[in-house]
Amino acid sequence: MTKVERFQDNEIPYELLASFGLSQEMVDDLPQKVLEQLLSGQRTPLLPICNVDENGNCNNSLARLSLVRTEDGIDVIFMSCWKSKLLEEFELQQQQALKNGRALYSAEKNAYYQLDYATQQIVSMPAYVIQHNMRVLGRQLDIEVSDLEQLKGGDVLCLIPEDKPISLGIDLMQDIGIRVVNGDKEQWQREFTGELLASKGILQKDIARQLNITPGGFSQQLRAKDIKTGLLESICKVLNVKMDFFYGGTEYLEGYELIKQSDLKEFRSKLDQIHTCCNEITGKLS
Repeated sequence: MTKVERFQDNEIPYELLASFGLSQEMVDDLPQKVLEQLLSGQRTPLLPICNVDENGNCNNSLARLSLVRTEDGIDVIFMSCWKSKLLEEFELQQQQALKNGRALYSAEKNAYYQLDYATQQIVSMPAYVIQHNMRVLGRQLDIEVSDLEQLKGGDVLCLIPEDKPISLGIDLMQDIGIRVVNGDKEQWQREFTGELLASKGILQKDIARQLNITPGGFSQQLRAKDIKTGLLESICKVLNVKMDFFYGGTEYLEGYELIKQSDLKEFRSKLDQIHTCCNEITGKLS
């Protein structure tokens, strides 16, 4: 989604970089080769960054970065370095959610977690890095703030600029922590699932053989706009995940409860409706 182009020395966003722990002195002292990469819109090597939270704690990380041009000026996209944990370090409920393929968010750690099927380890990225990248993409694609909140909460977001759909969703396997796909939500899920199958060393022909259909026929079914539920169930058996792998969003680790923001909003709305009805009944009885 970002354009690679040339930037001038006076366009370096020193103030923005300083907010991530990279002072002007630190940037100017970078090796000439790294500065050249930065000004040509390329990725830099890993650099130390930090974010000071509301409690004054500094969260340190390593990330590559590249400059991007938006309608509001020059911004930065970060490509954070993974930190790994073992699946067994999580509670059983959390392990199942992670096995379902999507990212988990922990407000306590201010980080997103996701299972890397290739290594069977849990990778994490600082939430402040991913959320900054969301805001940059938001300015580039003219995304509403409310839509960005949905994206932050784990929903796959579909935009239709100039009648050409673009879908975005959190995926830590991507450099910037966000998967951007040219297509609708179904296309986003197909690409996500296809790469997941590949990372597990599972070939489409192997699944096709289990389904007693040809590899070509299976591939055609995967590309269909409306994938049959039975096919999804078969894939889930191969992946050893639940069906909500295909439909769920980012889950939350708070108190080991796995609650979607959208579900919580719906619950609160229904609770308000119940309170209103109770008040009306009380008024009629009094």
